[in-house]
Amino acid sequence: MLSFRQSLLCIVAFALLGCGPQVTTQPDAGTGEVPDAGNACIDACVDGAHRCGANGPEVCARTNGCWGWQASAACGASEKCFEGACVNCAGASGTFSAQPFDSQGETRRYFAHVPSTYQCDAAPWALWVDFHGTGGGDSDAPVEEYYVTQPFIDLADAEHFILVRPRSRSKVVDASHVFQWDINPGDLSKNVVYARALIADFRARYHVDPKRIYVSGFSNGTNLAAQFLSDAPTLAHGVAVHAGGLWDKPVRGAFGADAPRVYASTGFRDYMHAYQAQLVRYLEERSFPMANLWQREGDIGHDLYSWQLAETWRWFEQGDRPAAQALAAGWVKESVQTGQSLLQLASLPTGERFAAATGGLLFRRGADGVWSTVANFTQGPNFTDLCFTADGRGVVVGEGEVASTANNGLTWTLEPRAAEFGAMNFGFSYLNAVGCQGTRVTGGGYWTGVTRMGNAAWAAAGFASQFDYPSQVAAVVPGPSGRWVATGYNTYVGASDDGVAFTPLSVKGADWFTDAAAAAGGLWVVVGDHGTILRSTDDAKSFAPVPKPGTEDLYAVEFADASLGMAVGAHGTALLTRDGGLTWTVVSTGLDAMLSDVSWLDAHTALVVGEAGLALRYSVP
Repeated sequence: MLSFRQSLLCIVAFALLGCGPQVTTQPDAGTGEVPDAGNACIDACVDGAHRCGANGPEVCARTNGCWGWQASAACGASEKCFEGACVNCAGASGTFSAQPFDSQGETRRYFAHVPSTYQCDAAPWALWVDFHGTGGGDSDAPVEEYYVTQPFIDLADAEHFILVRPRSRSKVVDASHVFQWDINPGDLSKNVVYARALIADFRARYHVDPKRIYVSGFSNGTNLAAQFLSDAPTLAHGVAVHAGGLWDKPVRGAFGADAPRVYASTGFRDYMHAYQAQLVRYLEERSFPMANLWQREGDIGHDLYSWQLAETWRWFEQGDRPAAQALAAGWVKESVQTGQSLLQLASLPTGERFAAATGGLLFRRGADGVWSTVANFTQGPNFTDLCFTADGRGVVVGEGEVASTANNGLTWTLEPRAAEFGAMNFGFSYLNAVGCQGTRVTGGGYWTGVTRMGNAAWAAAGFASQFDYPSQVAAVVPGPSGRWVATGYNTYVGASDDGVAFTPLSVKGADWFTDAAAAAGGLWVVVGDHGTILRSTDDAKSFAPVPKPGTEDLYAVEFADASLGMAVGAHGTALLTRDGGLTWTVVSTGLDAMLSDVSWLDAHTALVVGEAGLALRYSVP
């Protein structure tokens, strides 16, 4: 029993050190002292914490009243520790073609690229699954590698994501295998199962961030990508459709807070634009937060571009899209009371300009610069081209619809669709382009061509290509000498002396040649995607490339005279030439928006139209 003095000393010591039994250090116990068992401990960690130790994951646990690190379950042979947890490390980096994968008892194939910088025990990576468009070949054709594969690989390397491109099933058509995601009965549901299983497999072998799983499709693949919109909770946090949209609507209710970001980019001259419109309606009907949808506009036909992939990535990852910008010097905005996009211009000798627009609209710009609506067709086609004949008649076309005027554009009437005179691809001529000279009107579109004089019925026009089918026409342009030029896909420039039969010329440089313009002296200039510009000085008998100041897709070109001309295109691009197209200077608008056509109001002033009612004037210094 402690004496009074001992008790008093203990009370004082307790406040400083704590009071407990005395510890005796034995001579052979070493130099270290054994802590008093009653002393307060210092916690090494906090409850719930995890970390990676020398031998794997460790968890913070309480032992003898103190919190300290303890080893947890060891990682498996194909796993490593990251932030206190075991992650999958079975998958290797590299490029893998025609990889086998069992889905519902069937061996399927896929392409994958995992950048060399991938490390499974570092931050988790995004997984991007992309569904190819229609392809053909033998039974094991690698169609998943047909479209912009190298640019996709380059993007994955630069941005550090895992790329997977599955292969669809096929069907024999005319002794060749045609690959599509819905080509056989029941294929769509089988491919949804396959795609989900493939995603699960990559998550089991790679360190994938579940919040950064993305899907996209091109052409026929867009409908499959859109099936991931049915997921609740969301599996794919980004969904993109390139040159397509939705035709098999997945069942789901209203979207919630985890709605994915959606990127949609289908050109107005693409016959699949209607499916993008159907996708947008599907989203609207299910209360999709429309701020999560980006519709990137382009005045182009059916194709896939590397710049679309780069934009899609930034949209998926950061919601990055063009912000409001100021007009560059020299440009003035005109007021057009519409949110519809203006796609093509045509002029009358009086100085009036007419604009074909999306949503079934036609606009008139008077000689005084005032814009007004002159037609509003409830069918709502996207009108992509128009022209006027010498007798005051005019024709506007778009998505196979045709409307005409007999009074210089004062009133317009919707006509029956023009017939197809070759293969029955649509049941009518899907016209994208039209040109007028004298009283002749000639139109072209997807694998079709039509022509007529005055009020006569449509007859066949020929846009022969280097293949065994007509070209996909983007523009039909008559010149001052009576020569005609048509442009389109694939790498198509055709010339004609009568506006009826077009002969393909040997040209290179673009997938789509989108427009042509002529000037006095036999000068022609043709523009296309990837910034391609061709020039002819022999009245379109031959063309040669000229140096291009950039790679932005060009959609339209026009000359004020044999020297001064302008070309416009994607992302607000505008180019000016003062030497008949030999050299070009960048005079871009400063806006990141589609510019779809240009027309010269006078010898020094260009009128440019485009996205969301955009109308701009540029005065040449």
